[in-house]
Amino acid sequence: MSQSKYHLSKSYGVASDYFAEALHGMRKESLSGLVGRHVELSENFKIRDEKSFKRITSGLLKLLFPDKTFDKKELKTIAEFALEMRQRVRDWLHKIAPGEFPREILSVGVLP
Repeated sequence: MSQSKYHLSKSYGVASDYFAEALHGMRKESLSGLVGRHVELSENFKIRDEKSFKRITSGLLKLLFPDKTFDKKELKTIAEFALEMRQRVRDWLHKIAPGEFPREILSVGVLP
């Protein structure tokens, strides 16, 4: 990018570039540890389920609350949505290979 007049955006492109860079910067930080401290997982979570659930929850929290200030009710709503997304994956895995992936219902609870 030696010549900025050819490579840098103008008007809406500047806002898009800035937003994309902000989202890219947010990827470096994970809120999985925070999720692990405040959300209790059911016994039938496998390691793959736990990692996936924490990543989905972490990503949603960063997008919806970039300043990382949210209450238990908001965390519960996001955790339930992330759980639904992971449960859908588990349900499809069961449909594809029922012998390898038994039907299990996952659940989470937000700690007080």
